[in-house]
Amino acid sequence: MEGFNSQQIYIAFVNRTYDGFKLYIDDIKVRKEDPVSVAELAYLRFKVYPNPFKNQLTIESEEAIDKVRIFSINGTLLLETGDKNLDLAHFEKGYYFVQITSGAKLETLKVLKF
Repeated sequence: MEGFNSQQIYIAFVNRTYDGFKLYIDDIKVRKEDPVSVAELAYLRFKVYPNPFKNQLTIESEEAIDKVRIFSINGTLLLETGDKNLDLAHFEKGYYFVQITSGAKLETLKVLKF
């Protein structure tokens, strides 16, 4: 609301019903930064390729990767490493989840081994 910067504006809503009930809503505050809002999330920018893959999976990231975890589709942890080039030739065909951690950021991606 331009023109009202740093000014208090008083608004009240009144709802009157046919049976005589009145509902008053007042003391409404509008803030630019609401303390109960959700903060913006920081996303980890990375590439995982090829997807689908046969034996090798490569992870590229502008940020340092602390940990890479591979989970089965059932949620079983199969591999935990810090490597960006993964040899997964011994894995069976199917879907897997790749979880990448960098600092406090965590991203998960679904990949397919064929």
